[in-house]
Amino acid sequence: AGQLTTWRGSVELRSPLREIGFDSGNVRFTADLQGTAFRFKGTLENNSVTGNIERTGKAPVPFTLQFVE
Repeated sequence: AGQLTTWRGSVELRSPLREIGFDSGNVRFTADLQGTAFRFKGTLENNSVTGNIERTGKAPVPFTLQFVE
């Protein structure tokens, strides 16, 4: 379970995560932002996940998530 929090200008957007999965270092989850499903697929290495965000009708966009305390 989790939540994605992001900013669009000065507006904070939050979305619960769904379709969460982890298998052999591969991470995937979906977040719905402003009525659009953003599908994150990436690989866990050390304290970060690197991969692509996929949306219907759009080219994949790279992302990196870093774990911080």
